[in-house]
Amino acid sequence: MAIIPAHTIHPPKQRVPFGARTTIGGRLTVKGHRGVSGQIVYVLTAPDNHSFHYSRVATVRTAVSGRWRATLPAGPSRLIKAVYAGDSTHAYASSRVATATVGAKVEVLRLWPRRLPWGKTVHINGWLAGGYLPPPPAGELVRLRLGYGKAYTTYGVKTDVSGNGHFKVTYRFGMGRARVVRHYWFEECSLPADDYPYAPACSRKITVRVGG
Repeated sequence: MAIIPAHTIHPPKQRVPFGARTTIGGRLTVKGHRGVSGQIVYVLTAPDNHSFHYSRVATVRTAVSGRWRATLPAGPSRLIKAVYAGDSTHAYASSRVATATVGAKVEVLRLWPRRLPWGKTVHINGWLAGGYLPPPPAGELVRLRLGYGKAYTTYGVKTDVSGNGHFKVTYRFGMGRARVVRHYWFEECSLPADDYPYAPACSRKITVRVGG
């Protein structure tokens, strides 16, 4: 009869910056918490977008203590599990699923004009990096945020982003007195979505001068 090992993975949850690698580890043990050494462990990941499409990203060997470590490449938010195939003595074992959460990268590539009178329009070219965008017509939603000082309003100006991640947005200011000058800032923010494997995030703020 094969011995059924226990397989753990840590950390079970972690936050990873966009574009950064991450390190995970685990331990393969049997009854009495005795480590199983010299065994091959496969690390599998899947984008956290409800696809459950796992692929192997690392192959490691356990140390004398049964512990192992692996460095994962940069990528989206992921589900992570470690699998031991077993041998003539030990049975198959799989860890619980761990998660690595990665924030989206939203960039404003160009915003113009930076100075404009009341009643005119601001144009924004943006980019949602990282791929894994849902196909048209759905796409991933980004939303325009307009701020003045520390206050801001999140407008219902939403854009469906798909394909290569590039998008365009316009915003028209209302009419006002020419002598009244205000400095507003804009940013674009992604929204949470089950089929998009990045956590919500916002672009840098860009300021425009209105009036005068």
